[in-house]
Amino acid sequence: MEAAGFYNHSAADVKRMMTDAGLRCVSAHYGLADLLKATNATIEYAKALGLEYVVCSSPWAKNPAHLENYPGGSWQGILHAMTPDDWKWSAEQFNQIGQKMQKAGLKFGYHNHTMEFRKINGTTGYHILLTETDPRLVTMELDCGWAFAAGQNPAELMRRHWGRISMLHLKDMKPAPAGTAPDKRTPTEIGHGVVDFHQIFQAAKATGIRHSFVEQDDLDMPLFEALRTDFSNATALARGGSPHKQHT
Repeated sequence: MEAAGFYNHSAADVKRMMTDAGLRCVSAHYGLADLLKATNATIEYAKALGLEYVVCSSPWAKNPAHLENYPGGSWQGILHAMTPDDWKWSAEQFNQIGQKMQKAGLKFGYHNHTMEFRKINGTTGYHILLTETDPRLVTMELDCGWAFAAGQNPAELMRRHWGRISMLHLKDMKPAPAGTAPDKRTPTEIGHGVVDFHQIFQAAKATGIRHSFVEQDDLDMPLFEALRTDFSNATALARGGSPHKQHT
C-alpha cells in the first residue's frame, strides 16, 4: 500500500500497525512545500518505516504568492495558475530531493493530478517535468484517473514515456458532460466508470510497472464494500476479465 499522511504516529507505530494488518507500505505521499521544510526528517521516517519510495503529490513555486492568493486557496492556485517557471523550479527541487533520497537508499517520484496537462505557453507541466528531471533521480507515478480526466490516454502515456513511469494510481471516473473541467470529474469504484483498464493493465505489463495502487477519492457505497469492489474488479481486469458492476 501507499500512505498519504501518518497523523503524528511514529514510524515504529505505523510499521507495527501495517504488520498486524498484513500490509506492506512501500511508498508515501508528501507535498513539495512540506518536503522542502523537512527533507531530512522525511528521509529518516521513510527509512525507519521501510519505505522504498517517497512520492511528491503536489508541486510548488519559488515565489508562491500567486498560488496562495488564488481564489479558493493554494490548491486551486496549483490546479489553475502554475506557470512554466513554476514547473521548472519544481523540477529543480525534485532533482535535488531525488539525489538526497538516492543517497539514502530511497527512490523519489512525482504523482500527477490534472494540472500537469494544462496547456501553458505551448507546453505542459508534465512535459517540463519529464524533460527537466533526471530519470536516474525522479520516477513518475501515473494517476490514470486524473490523466484520463485531463484528456490523456494513460496506456499511451506509459508506452510513450517507457521507463519514466514505474507506479500507477488506479482510479475510475464517472461519465461527465462534455466540457466538464478536468478537476471537476468525479471518481468512482474501479469498474464502475469509463476508464479503460484493460488497456492500462496491458500497457503496465508491457512497460514493467512495479506497483499499482487503487486511490478512490469519492465513494458510491460504504467504505469497506468499496474496498472489496475495487480489489475484486482491479484483480479481474488485470487478468483480462470483466468487472462486476453491482450497485447498492
